Amino acid sequence: MFKHILIPTDGSAVAAKAVKAGVTFAKEIGARITGYYAVDPGSHYAVYGEGYMFDSKFAAELERRAVEIGKRGVATIGKAAKAAGVPFRPLVTKAPSPYEVSSLRRNCGAATRSLWRRTDAAASPG
Repeated sequence: MFKHILIPTDGSAVAAKAVKAGVTFAKEIGARITGYYAVDPGSHYAVYGEGYMFDSKFAAELERRAVEIGKRGVATIGKAAKAAGVPFRPLVTKAPSPYEVSSLRRNCGAATRSLWRRTDAAASPG
């Protein structure tokens, strides 16, 4: 059946529940796990003010901090996988643009495409 499970996290309490369920499921079926965090440097810090801009040095610092947050989040998945005896691989990458997500959708497996269609349908108004 499934041999490899991707467990994304954002560090939230809901994600922690998904980690627990995902690790349990992986152990039951003998699958390995990849823990994933998408780094979006701008999402962790609000910048207010009309026309406010910051330099590339500050932007790099924001990205570095966001990567650290991601590594900590993925490490919690790794600890749970290790405790359950499930093979684990961490993955922290820059968040894909909407165009990259669209490309990923086209190239993913049929089961995932079906899941995305159901999710999109449930999210669409009316």
